Amino acid sequence: MAREFLKVWVARWQGLSGGTVNQRIFRATLTVSLMTAVVTLGFLLRDLIIAGWFGTGDELDAFLIALLVPWTTLNVLAAAFSGAVIPPFIRIRQQEGEESAQRFFSQVISLSAAALLAATVVLAATGPWLLAAFGSGFAPEKLALTRSLFHVLLPILFVGGMSKMLAAILNAGERFALAALVPAIGPVTAVLAVLVGAGRWGILALAVGTTCGYFLEFVLLGVALRRRGLWPVPQWPTMDPATRQVAVQYGYLLMAVLFQNCLAPTDQILAASLSSGSVSALNYATKLTGSLMGLGPAALEAAALPYLSVLAGRGDERSTQHTFTTYTFLAMVTTIPMAAAIIVFSEPVIGIVFQRGAFTAADTSLVAGVQAYWAMQLPFGTIMVLGFRALSASGRNSALAGIGLFNAVLNGVLGYALMFAMSVQGIALATTITYAAGAIVTYSIVRMMSTQGSRHHHSP
Repeated sequence: MAREFLKVWVARWQGLSGGTVNQRIFRATLTVSLMTAVVTLGFLLRDLIIAGWFGTGDELDAFLIALLVPWTTLNVLAAAFSGAVIPPFIRIRQQEGEESAQRFFSQVISLSAAALLAATVVLAATGPWLLAAFGSGFAPEKLALTRSLFHVLLPILFVGGMSKMLAAILNAGERFALAALVPAIGPVTAVLAVLVGAGRWGILALAVGTTCGYFLEFVLLGVALRRRGLWPVPQWPTMDPATRQVAVQYGYLLMAVLFQNCLAPTDQILAASLSSGSVSALNYATKLTGSLMGLGPAALEAAALPYLSVLAGRGDERSTQHTFTTYTFLAMVTTIPMAAAIIVFSEPVIGIVFQRGAFTAADTSLVAGVQAYWAMQLPFGTIMVLGFRALSASGRNSALAGIGLFNAVLNGVLGYALMFAMSVQGIALATTITYAAGAIVTYSIVRMMSTQGSRHHHSP
């Protein structure tokens, strides 16, 4: 009986892969969410150990600011890659075959590697000045530690960027599970490094473990792509029409992601100007909401782009808008109760998860207050993620650049204004208001895109 029940559900699960676009996106999202749950548990374990070892003290503040520069640059460059490359990659593979797709992939990898290497060199040269600006409130000893950790963490920009690009190509081939699971290596190596070396080397052990995790991710993803028949060997780009299209779209997306990724650094820079431990408090407060964003919106983002790109290639903007509307409704239904639960139970949750060792009851009260304001952004962030992918798949990346600029300016102005009245809690509230405004703008643009597409379709 149990075997027959299992067969029925396995058949239904497999049937989703050949169903409607919404069904296939749902299956892919669920796959990524399950894998991301495993990764999230790994990061939770890492954060528990970090909280016990370092609390909200100066060492962790220094590590977070040192990580901020390469991590932000990595996310900007790599996030723009998937939106610019996956739509033309899918089109070339469907219309011209695997050999042309391999050639296109190799050319794009060459351009991306060159950009990442150049960015790494620039950051190596400008890092001391950037860290001095970001850690303007740090004492000289704390700033010196930040600079030392920065040089250990800098290689993650190149290696992590290449890993994200390989993962995006795996997602384009609808191989979502491995790409979503591989990031679990990072927290494992960080935990091992802290347990083995923190007593002797302090926060340096965490930095070394973090960097080693990125290297291992790159190796595993390269092996996985090789088994799929795609070999990530660089090839000198010929700048054919497809490559030129990627360059143009990448430029728009780079601006969009750059502006959007300014939000987190802006928050941390503002927090660094407040009392000691504010950066760490903001970091801990984002963990739960960030984990839920990874299980839902981020999983949906990775799963939706390949299928939306197929619809966009057909010029089917009506179906694109229908998919967007369907998942927007589902997102609101699921994320609003989640956000409410986090707000209501913020303090006991933080106490249970983090309050031990160097993490005190005063730290719990501070972090819980910040987390309550931060959690409000969950439904709005979900709408923005899906809307960004719908616009990117349709080639409207210039609109994304405008939305990103709007969000960056609004977040900086509100954060600066509210932190004087509410301290670090005001920074979290400012980001939530920014996400709400950005979600409204994004939703409106996607709806207008559908209306324009419908008019064009019915015009004589």
